[in-house]
Amino acid sequence: MEQRLRKPLIPRLPWTTGLRLEQLLGSEVGVSILCESAIDALSCHALHPEARCLSTAGARPEPAWLADLLAQDGTLYCGFDLDATGEAMAQVMIARHPAIQRLRPSRKDWNDVLRAGG
Repeated sequence: MEQRLRKPLIPRLPWTTGLRLEQLLGSEVGVSILCESAIDALSCHALHPEARCLSTAGARPEPAWLADLLAQDGTLYCGFDLDATGEAMAQVMIARHPAIQRLRPSRKDWNDVLRAGG
């Protein structure tokens, strides 16, 4: 059976070429809020447009890029969900990295806050 090499339909994306977090986010850092999911990060940013809102892709207390973010100047908040898992993982993250502060959504998550009108 003959094998043919195909040209990829999708070009290489920036995060696959070794870019570091600071290259993607820029050098000016103010407030960053870590959220559990992409929809929560988008909702959080709609509520706090001055902040850089990032998803950890789940309630993960030690995402691979966290050390790079901690090395930058700025205030860093853990905005995980207001549920048992979010609270537990936020406590772990803050215990490992005391510079991180807890920021709780007023409802279960940032998307619920946004849908309730902020």
